[in-house]
Amino acid sequence: MVFLRTGARGTFVQKSLIIILAFICIASLLANREKLSTSINNTVGRPQQSSNPGEAASQNAQASATDVQAPTNDVKSSDAHLHLLIPATSSNQYLCQLLLSAAILNYPTPTLINWATKEDNNAYVQHIAKVSKILQYLESFPQGKEKDLVLIVDGYDVWFQLRSDVLIKRYFAINTAANKRISKTLGNVAAKQDIRQTVIFGPDKLCWPSGNDGGRAACWALPQSTLPKDAFGPINDTDIVTAISDPVHSRPRWLNSGTVMGTLEDVRAVFEATLDFVQKNHTSDSDQWYLANLFAEQEYSRTLLQQKPSFNAPAKPEIPVIEKGQKTEYHIGLDYESELFQTVGYYQKFISWLWFDAAKGKGQQLSQSFTNSHGFELPEDILASPPPFSVESKSHWETTNVGDEEIREAATRLPLDRKWKDLPLATNVVTKQIFTVLHFTFVKELRDEWWRKMWYYQQGKELLLAATRQHKAPTIDKPVQGQMWWNAEASHLADSEQVLKSTQGQKGGAWSDKGKWVPWDEVCLAYEGLIFPAKNKGG
Repeated sequence: MVFLRTGARGTFVQKSLIIILAFICIASLLANREKLSTSINNTVGRPQQSSNPGEAASQNAQASATDVQAPTNDVKSSDAHLHLLIPATSSNQYLCQLLLSAAILNYPTPTLINWATKEDNNAYVQHIAKVSKILQYLESFPQGKEKDLVLIVDGYDVWFQLRSDVLIKRYFAINTAANKRISKTLGNVAAKQDIRQTVIFGPDKLCWPSGNDGGRAACWALPQSTLPKDAFGPINDTDIVTAISDPVHSRPRWLNSGTVMGTLEDVRAVFEATLDFVQKNHTSDSDQWYLANLFAEQEYSRTLLQQKPSFNAPAKPEIPVIEKGQKTEYHIGLDYESELFQTVGYYQKFISWLWFDAAKGKGQQLSQSFTNSHGFELPEDILASPPPFSVESKSHWETTNVGDEEIREAATRLPLDRKWKDLPLATNVVTKQIFTVLHFTFVKELRDEWWRKMWYYQQGKELLLAATRQHKAPTIDKPVQGQMWWNAEASHLADSEQVLKSTQGQKGGAWSDKGKWVPWDEVCLAYEGLIFPAKNKGG
């Protein structure tokens, strides 16, 4: 420590040092103030004002997501859930086919939207109810669930074919590929205006509902399919009138509202906008009409952002009316290659059941609708999925009222050694995709014929019993997109008594959108004779 001498000279030195120190402190404060001002200006200025509808809000959200660091010491922060929603007011054999396939293939316990409510005779009211009830349920989730995934499928014409781990992996892969295409088309504009894909709808080969001229914006103001031009035959489907007149040989490029998957926050935004659209512009009693219009407005707005925008429109096109400040970006895209969702309408001749056992030859066909099976291979995501007839050991079994002996006896009837390559799997022979979900559009009668072709049909009862013993574990054993994915089993609206009930019966039950447990026997016992083979009728 240095001591200053007193006296006149010492006083002068002291004063000089004090003045110097004061200047240093003031300079330091001014420098820090300038840095702080610069930091604030940069943060506020990052989401700049934009003339594009909805851009400012999107950029604000993007900036917030970038600036806030996720906690690194909380393991739960990396967990996310998949939720399965099924609009269904009552039960029949087709709903039970869906519930059975979901239980066997380890999908989340479904929530039945609008369950046990009387259908309104007014078609408009009924379709409004479908959209509004889905939205109401999505709005009921607590904060922190925004990045969870939501899968919504129609209740009476959909089956699952592959496990949920395959579905989740493909969802992210499809979006990654789509976002690369968007970036290539729009360049820096895509990132600046938060244009990306997070919500995937099933594809259609027909613009419906529509007139024959394709004048609706939902028919022509869309991107072309990612498939080759001659994928389904040598026709010019870039001409909208030709495409609509020959849907069998046209590529899929239209939205089907019966299957959709996306993040909870973005799916909720889609249904909010759709309900608003319905209430302001009631034109049709079809929810698909309004969802397709929303998609068309998004794609029309995206195209206008291109350096040289162009449209392949019919002679008298309906031009979307975009109001100033209107949001048009909803992150919607289609599953063009049917990796997730396979619609049946106009695809009948392009769907075949194939075996992928190398000993039998790659892609041996079960049906006669397809005769050239060369070049088909089982993809890695299916090979990595748990075997189709896997049964958990007793150490992992949940406590239920279904007897251990009944489960054990059912397990002895399962071909436990069979793998995915040993099974006939429904395949899109044009895209060579073994899809996860089959959706019967237009040709509903095929539900009865094709049900017996599904790989799990013969052992359906045994697989349902075995599913009761599936232990609680992540859907995928390693992170996907930085998160461990789990099935959402218990309804967030259920009380402890209802949750307990859900663990005391066999798999296959569901939740109502009011948080009430609906067991398998209540929903499907009366239809078991129609969904299980004769040997299993009567249990």
